[in-house]
Amino acid sequence: MNKSTFLVVFFFLLSISISLINTKDLTAPDNFKVKVDTTKGVFYVNVTRSLSPHGVDRFYTLIDSRYYDNNSFFRVIKNFVDQFGISSNVTTSNYWRNKSIKDDPVIASNTDGWLTFATSGKNSRTTQLFFNTADNSYLDDQGFTPFGFVFKNIEVIHEIYSGYDDLDQSAIYREGSGYLSNYPKLDYINTMRIIDPEDSSFTLDTNGNDDDNNDNTVLLVISIISIVIGIIIFLGIVVMLGLFFFIRYRNRPTYL
Repeated sequence: MNKSTFLVVFFFLLSISISLINTKDLTAPDNFKVKVDTTKGVFYVNVTRSLSPHGVDRFYTLIDSRYYDNNSFFRVIKNFVDQFGISSNVTTSNYWRNKSIKDDPVIASNTDGWLTFATSGKNSRTTQLFFNTADNSYLDDQGFTPFGFVFKNIEVIHEIYSGYDDLDQSAIYREGSGYLSNYPKLDYINTMRIIDPEDSSFTLDTNGNDDDNNDNTVLLVISIISIVIGIIIFLGIVVMLGLFFFIRYRNRPTYL
């Protein structure tokens, strides 16, 4: 093998290796929470890896790479789904377009508030997802695998603009933001971030309910201050009345 042939083979194998490294999904935590900031408001999603290991690893990887930032809800059908997951950046969306993952068995159900990967057939999930905005449990038998649910501010997903129904997905892959700009009322995901598990200001209880400690702390402090002020006012009134009667009866003349 001459030098030039060797270099060609070397760089070919190197490019394949880099591609494999770059497309290997991260391993997600067993459970984590996601803050989704949209043009309609903020809501929060609780994700469980055991419900869809391949799907959650891909979702976690894409969030980590900021893939879903500035992502449009391009298919919104009222009382059905809010679908998103095609980047407005053509290079980014086409890079991930055919990087599919293996299917996972369906464990949870496609009911209102659950997050699920879109699929076009066996082992075809890539980046597109949807929030169920109604009871779509009939999708369970079709292989749609939910893995996370909106546990706070679920009303936001019901307010996503649905006037455009279903846009041309091929055009989004081909033209990106240029095509999307033709639909000015579209709602977008501004940012999607994983909540730091060490952030004590936001936790979930054992039942999966939200517990915003900041809000609770403020309410607790306000309640304590109100009680203390009430006690001080009450004691002040008692003292004033005591002094009033003390002075009144002390100066009262006595008769033999």
